[in-house]
Amino acid sequence: MRTREALHARKAQGIKLGRPKGKGKSKLDSSKDDILKLVSYGVPKTLIAKQYNTSIGNLYNFLDKNKK
Repeated sequence: MRTREALHARKAQGIKLGRPKGKGKSKLDSSKDDILKLVSYGVPKTLIAKQYNTSIGNLYNFLDKNKK
């Protein structure tokens, strides 16, 4: 009950609620050029993911977002 009241109050103040729309940022963005270069050289994606301390799924999402 208190949560609903607080959300209604914030909405009445004009504050947007919920998750922001859009693709967002990735921790891999700072290494974009290096990662794309490694992929073009044919380095296995599992090794790239380990090198940048991320999951394989996150790497694939990053590569899908940064297709040329």
